Parts: sequence; structure tokens; C-alpha cells
Amino acid sequence: HIDHRDHAMFKAVRDLTHAIGFAEDLLAESSPVQSPVALLLSETTLRWDVASISGERGSPDWKAAVAANLRTTFQLERQGIHAALTALGTAPDVVLESDCTTEGLAGRKLLVVVGDCLTEDLANRLDTWVRQGGTLLATASAGRFDAQRKPHKAFDNLLGLAKRVSAEKDSLVRSQWELPGLTTVDAVAGPSWLLPALAVHERVEPAEGTQVVARFQSDNSPAVCFRTLGKGKVISVSALPGLAALWTASQPGEAPDLGEQSRKSPIRLDPGTRQLLEEALNAADIQPVVRLELEAGKHLVDTRLIESEKGYVLPLVHHGKPETVPVTVRLRLPKAPAKVSSAWHGLLP
Repeated sequence: HIDHRDHAMFKAVRDLTHAIGFAEDLLAESSPVQSPVALLLSETTLRWDVASISGERGSPDWKAAVAANLRTTFQLERQGIHAALTALGTAPDVVLESDCTTEGLAGRKLLVVVGDCLTEDLANRLDTWVRQGGTLLATASAGRFDAQRKPHKAFDNLLGLAKRVSAEKDSLVRSQWELPGLTTVDAVAGPSWLLPALAVHERVEPAEGTQVVARFQSDNSPAVCFRTLGKGKVISVSALPGLAALWTASQPGEAPDLGEQSRKSPIRLDPGTRQLLEEALNAADIQPVVRLELEAGKHLVDTRLIESEKGYVLPLVHHGKPETVPVTVRLRLPKAPAKVSSAWHGLLP
């Protein structure tokens, strides 16, 4: 719906239509360039996220979500990690558990695992993939339970942990309601960064051969662990960096609002999350596909390189206040382009 009095909205729709028309011939036959990073969307965890509102046939009753204590923390964790990786120039592809095989993860260098219910079979498949050269990043509670929500040790063994104890402090967290008002349970202190720990209180004991690379600020206990496995690497984080990214972006906390404010986009992603993910990308030897040079920490630009036989398209969406500043875009392409054009500025040198 566009109010006929909203002239600015008409102009924005006109500009967007013009920009899409500029690249329409390419878009019709294009697809996103495969990312070296994959983000796991676990069906097993999702089933338990909505278990409290599922009926006899498994259909969720969304009206009962609040009263039944629906779990949303892992969903926000994935959203935050996706946003932070995109801001770092390497938007991840979303994969399912069935995709996590040697063949399904071909071309991937880093896999981010989120969710507390993951099967032993998945752990075995990821073990094989890591040994062949992949890098695995797992966040708090990853794989503590199987499909029946029974504890198992397969992921502890994969992550190089001798012992792990996790407790959910907050489970129903909505981005415009509970998220801004969350209180931290601790903080993770890295070599040059600090990451707020939210929603999950986890303490681990690393197994022999596993290094501790960051610790909790309160008691100096291990918070980020690292191990080599075959030709690959495993990184485990006893916190939820994606949730922290969104939480920091929502500060200072505002009163819950269902009006226009509920559509705002986070801009100030947590710097600790950015640093942690940058270190994971470096460990996996991943160079950003797209690098935008803007003032760090004050901008969030969504972008994803799209490819067709006729050329490349790079959509750019800037979540921030309108401003006129120089922007440098650096692209890592398989081949040099013959020409570069902008939907807004026309042909570029």
C-alpha cells in the first residue's frame, strides 16, 4: 500500500523499478555465486523449537506461541550470523542437514553450525568433511541432544570437548520485544575484542589437544576453543555471537513497538561478533567476495554477487541514514569485466 500523499515513497518505488529494469535481462537467467561459507538450518532443532505449540499432526499453533514458551534464540542466532557475515563481504548459503555430506559441502570452506538438537550421524559426516580440509564453527549448545532430545557425546567429541554443561537462561526472544532488554550472562574476552554472552550459560572443559583461544571474563573459564582435525579445523564458541550482534545493534533498548519502529534494520552489529567471525574466515583461508569501504561500525550493507552468462549483478542495500559519502566497492571475480555500469550513475570508469 502506498498513500497517495507520500511523494517520497512514489519516488523510491520509481527508483527501485528503474534499478531492477536496468539489470532485468541479466536477472532473468542469473543465480547467486556459491559462497565458500555455509550456515546450517537444522530441521531437527526447528522441530524442538516449535514442539510446545505443535498439534497432533505437527502443525504449529502460532497463536499460542507466547503462552507456550516458543524457542526463538537459535533462529535469531542464525539471523545475526548471516547479517554479520554479509557485512563482512561473505554472505553465507543456507544448507540443511541433508546437504551436509562431502559432496553436498563441496566448494565450502567454512560451515557454521547452530542448534542444540543434531544427530550423531550428522556429527560423523561433518567429522569426515573437516578431516578433508573444512573448517567448522559451532556456537553454544550445538549438538548437545539428538533427534529425540536425548543427550549424546558425538558433537562433544567432534568439537574436542571433554565436558560441556549448558543452561538456557532465555528461550523466547523476539527481535523487537525481548531482545533489546536481555541481560548478559557473561562476556567473552578475545585477543582484541569483547563479546557479550546472552541467553545461554555454558561452561566447557577442553579435551587433550584442544586449545583455548578466548575465555569468559567472569571466571576465566574457556569460552572459545580450537582444534585441528586431519586437514581441517574446528572452532567452538560457548556463546551465541549472532544473538550478540543483533542485541548490540538494538541498544539502547526501546519500549516494544508494533508501529513503524518495528521495521527498522540493525546497523551497529556487535564488533566482537565481527572480530570473531573474521578470525574464523581467516582460519578457513577465505577472502571476502565483496568489500565495501565505509566507516566501520556505522554501516550495514546487504550485498550478494549474482552471476549469469552475460555478466554479474551486485545489488547493494544500505541500512542507514541517507548521506553522501565516497564508497569504494572491491570485488573478487573469476574474470575481469569488460565494462562496469551503475543503475544510478550509468557507465563507470
